[in-house]
Amino acid sequence: MEAISVIIYTKTIVTKTFTALVIISQHALAVEVEGNTEAESVQLPCQHSGFIPDDNPTVTWTRNDLDPTTVHVRREEGDDLKGQNRRYSGRTSMRPDALDSLDFSLTLRKPQLTDSGKYSCTLSDGRKERRLTDVQLQVKGQPQTSTPIIPGQRSILFRGLCLFILLYYSTHNAVHESFCVTHPNFSKLEELNTNLPPKHGNLNPAFDHIHWSDQRFKCKNNCI
Repeated sequence: MEAISVIIYTKTIVTKTFTALVIISQHALAVEVEGNTEAESVQLPCQHSGFIPDDNPTVTWTRNDLDPTTVHVRREEGDDLKGQNRRYSGRTSMRPDALDSLDFSLTLRKPQLTDSGKYSCTLSDGRKERRLTDVQLQVKGQPQTSTPIIPGQRSILFRGLCLFILLYYSTHNAVHESFCVTHPNFSKLEELNTNLPPKHGNLNPAFDHIHWSDQRFKCKNNCI
């Protein structure tokens, strides 16, 4: 009797373990990935540990909030990009041996802020489709650098992509007349004129009349 009870107990363990594995394999595992617009590429992981369909095995990457939803398709004969969403044209790739190595990871070149979203990796044979992985991609931009503007001192404006310079400055004893920044390298030191006579009340310089002249970016202000 003791030997029989041990055998039954062992079978129960195997059955429960097998059932648990089946449940897990039927649900895609969510993965979070961060990318940056300054990076050359970002990889969306998708590995498979099961069987590959004998007929027409196809790996498809999709993003359901887009139309069309297709990001990349790999078949036995190679990539099939006829239905690919235009925004990913020329920017996606998979390993040449993806179907043999079972590594279906997608490489996305030149990440953009608009690439942020949820991607799904699926495997199908043309009749049945199985979702393997969901990847939540978050693409971040270049950090912005702020430069303090101090009356009577010079401030360096670092080179950047943004051409809009917004200043808020209020004083009772000085009027900031104008400033200029060298274009295109943004390396000119910015100067504030504090030699003008004071006016009554609180002065709030409003910078406008932006124009290009002699490769210099100029802003003239009106004080209200």
